[in-house]
Amino acid sequence: MVRIAVALVAAAALLLTGCSRGAPVYPSADPTDSGASPSAPTGTPPPDAEPDGNAPPGAPEAPDAPPATAKGGTGTASDQLAGDVVAGVEGFWREQFPTQFGRRWVNIHGFEAVDPGDAAVPAPCLHRALDLTDQALYCSRLDTVAWDRVGLLPRLRGTYGDAAVLVALAHEIGHAVQDRLGIDAAAQVREPDRYPTILLEGMADCFAGVVVRAAVDGKIAKLAVTRARLDRAMRALLSFRDPVGVAIS
Repeated sequence: MVRIAVALVAAAALLLTGCSRGAPVYPSADPTDSGASPSAPTGTPPPDAEPDGNAPPGAPEAPDAPPATAKGGTGTASDQLAGDVVAGVEGFWREQFPTQFGRRWVNIHGFEAVDPGDAAVPAPCLHRALDLTDQALYCSRLDTVAWDRVGLLPRLRGTYGDAAVLVALAHEIGHAVQDRLGIDAAAQVREPDRYPTILLEGMADCFAGVVVRAAVDGKIAKLAVTRARLDRAMRALLSFRDPVGVAIS
């Protein structure tokens, strides 16, 4: 897998570093839209409940399950962008995964746009929604990508441009790619020396780099990225760092 990661980095011609597994924190900036909706439901089940659909927690959807759409938004510009990003990125992997890895792609179970200020609606795999403030994550147990729609996405767009949303969410979907290769949290527990966190994060960055390169080349619908916008988006990575005291279950 190390060789695969190195090869993909070379193919993408991008080295994305400094990310964390669902834990980027960004400097404050005036958002382009607030996206605030205190009562907006995300459709995310509590951590102890089974998600909607046929798959139990910890198991991906059946191979023939339809692609999931982003839940929890209220139609803001950031919500629409996030929906386009997750659909486009997963569509890329649905096409490329069988070719590159010789396995059938299994659609990601869920994509959740979360308002961390709404305590009544939990975030996937977190004890409280507030822990998702200014964050994005991939919850392996529920096979779900989630993000802060009120703070993170508008701030990313306002500070670094729309392409930064692609960089951030493509990284989280990169962790879903890892799971489909059998490199999940359980594998890390079994073989911590073989799968240190820095390697898993680097691989997720690598997978994100491949996707971003495809977007720069105009190969992903609705996600065209110019090189000038890419340079701006990449600066967001300099702000990524791990928060203290956030546990993912």
